[in-house]
Amino acid sequence: MEKSKFTYSSWGLFIAELGIWFGVIGMLEFLQQHVHSFFLQSVILVSGILFSIVIGPFAGKVVDQTSKKLLYFGYLLCGLSRYVQCLLQFGKKILCGFLCTVY
Repeated sequence: MEKSKFTYSSWGLFIAELGIWFGVIGMLEFLQQHVHSFFLQSVILVSGILFSIVIGPFAGKVVDQTSKKLLYFGYLLCGLSRYVQCLLQFGKKILCGFLCTVY
């Protein structure tokens, strides 16, 4: 693999994983504000995992038939969209929390 392709895919993976991290933080914040039962919060989180198990074989078939470049681009867009969603939803709280941990 060429260095430029490796660098491109590494940055894409980094942005996508950062988006997933912000998505999880945003989901937990949302659940704590709107769902007061810890049991229901856990049921909501586990239902996402169960849905991924059910949809997994279909997703694998689609991934096998799609080009890698398109998959990287889609993964990058998903990560960016999660990041933007959390910034729009909880922008002030996330920024304040990030600044407090940095300084």
